[in-house]
Amino acid sequence: LEQLNTVLDGVASAAFAKRVTMGEDMELRYGTVSYRTLSESQRWRVELALGLALAQQGGGIVLMDRFDMVQPDQRGPILQMLGAQTAAQVFIGATLKAPPAFPEGSGLHVEWLG
Repeated sequence: LEQLNTVLDGVASAAFAKRVTMGEDMELRYGTVSYRTLSESQRWRVELALGLALAQQGGGIVLMDRFDMVQPDQRGPILQMLGAQTAAQVFIGATLKAPPAFPEGSGLHVEWLG
């Protein structure tokens, strides 16, 4: 559990406002708030952190939908963190009005379905 929380903390500190932890009771928390009482946006962050933490244990793919749940002004740090990590391939689905623009060499790629 300590090792998982170390990885969760590393993921969360790179892109989120609050820590993501798993308690002794196996309850995920965003800051001090229990997963079951989180907003959709906060749950999305917790699920992404958990997916990346598990991927770091054995490699793999993280598939996330509903990126549009994250407020537009908070998407940049999440995308930067995803572009910098190498533990997993991450696929994100979202309903957006326009394709996001990524800096050259960011490691991020967009498939825009119009």
